[in-house]
Amino acid sequence: MSKTRVLEIINTLGVGGAQRTLESFCRYLSKDLFEVKIAAVEFGGKRAEELMTEGFLVDVFNGDVAAVKNYLQREKFDILHLHRSGRFEQHWLSILKERLVPFVVETNVFAEFDKTTNPFIDVHLCKSMMMLNERYLPNLSKSERGSFWPKYRVLYNPVDVGLFDRFKLSDQEIADKRRELRINEGEFVIGKVGARAAIEKWSWLVVDMLPLLLREIPNVKMIIQSAPAEVVENLKQKPYADRFIFCPETTDEREHAGYYQLLDVFVHTSKIGEAFGNTLN
Repeated sequence: MSKTRVLEIINTLGVGGAQRTLESFCRYLSKDLFEVKIAAVEFGGKRAEELMTEGFLVDVFNGDVAAVKNYLQREKFDILHLHRSGRFEQHWLSILKERLVPFVVETNVFAEFDKTTNPFIDVHLCKSMMMLNERYLPNLSKSERGSFWPKYRVLYNPVDVGLFDRFKLSDQEIADKRRELRINEGEFVIGKVGARAAIEKWSWLVVDMLPLLLREIPNVKMIIQSAPAEVVENLKQKPYADRFIFCPETTDEREHAGYYQLLDVFVHTSKIGEAFGNTLN
């Protein structure tokens, strides 16, 4: 039996939730049923390196849309699986309207509605029912909403639990790491970790609640990983600045997993909303 040829395609293959989701699709789609290749329209990065190490073929086009079209025409894929925010971007319209692949699936990361590319996509996947019902379907006409299935569906982000199990810390390692970060014995640790240092995803709510929390739990400290530079500068001026522990963004999976294990409570907010983000997963 011939395999179904799938191209997993995205703008970039650096660090981010969309990239991690693409990586999981590539890693766990059945090798008996699918032949998977990967492409980045703009540039590669951490995920590209990891996937190539695992033996996947990864093509990076450095923004050359004509080269992407030629590649699709030449390779004759059965399915194009597009990972994107959902908002309009000219290069996706240019690529999709040529119908160079018989079937197009979109994983729509933020459930943003793009009416220009909608006719060229066969199935839209949102990350949660909330995203589909509250953000996406209201953009459809009444008749489209009445028969939205099967074009509009939900597929939750896959979680590679085994990846984090490999990096499980012992109680002693956790205690040592806490001391390294100047967390004293008995201090209660909350934290926002795992996200990118992107100001568009930052929300002040996650730190605005700290004075209220300090009234209830005076010995609390807060780890903030990957805070945008302007956020760090602002928080350093706060009267409770000594409660913050700033940690850098990382591409190291072991270090990434370790931050979660230092926490008593995980906290998270995102200005643009979060429905089934990889950080929460």
